[in-house]
Amino acid sequence: MLEINKIHLGNAIELLKQIPDNSIDLVYIDPPYEQKVSHGSGAFGVEKKLHYAQFDHISNGFDYEAYFKEFERVLKAINIYIWHSRMQMFTLLDYFVNKKKCNFTPLRWIKTNPVPACGNSYISDSEYCFHFREQGVQIYGTVDSKKTYYISQTNKKDKAIWEHPTIKPLDFVKNHIFNSTQPGDLVLDCFSGSGTTALASSQLGRNFIAIEIDEKYHSLSIQRLEADQSQQKLFQL
Repeated sequence: MLEINKIHLGNAIELLKQIPDNSIDLVYIDPPYEQKVSHGSGAFGVEKKLHYAQFDHISNGFDYEAYFKEFERVLKAINIYIWHSRMQMFTLLDYFVNKKKCNFTPLRWIKTNPVPACGNSYISDSEYCFHFREQGVQIYGTVDSKKTYYISQTNKKDKAIWEHPTIKPLDFVKNHIFNSTQPGDLVLDCFSGSGTTALASSQLGRNFIAIEIDEKYHSLSIQRLEADQSQQKLFQL
């Protein structure tokens, strides 16, 4: 069993094998997006290219089936949030809705300061997340936490501090975890990145297992988590 309440360094698909069956309450992930970035230009295009370059070794893109099978094995019941690009929507819906007959909720992060470059398409002012859950999996939360959208500026401050190009809004992530778990539940994020899922879980009194393959982000995310936990202890004194 991987140590709980720790951000682990390593290959996710390999480390997932160390997690026992039916031990996880919620999976919350922001895996590599499938996007057309070959013609990106300017700072935004370069940023996307740098982020996705580390996944060039994955033949035929992201290996959905391998991960989905592991998620189903470790989860007590399918209860999973997946951030994704528009190109990934149909694959996710086909697997979890058509094949697994899950309920699903589409969620959106709407940015008030998107990059003002769109060419022959709509402006990229939204990011998408699907919540899939098996029949019988409960939604908790409040009226405020159950909103299906979050409106904010791109969190440039967190990006600058923690140096991750796709960092998600902490409050939005906390709402999702709050809605889909109880205190003491175990949350898994095997694409931990800047550690937002681990941080949100820690602040909410949930346990977590996080995995990150990139040494730089792994180190920075641990610093982020430890800094927040130290701050929380000061408030408790």
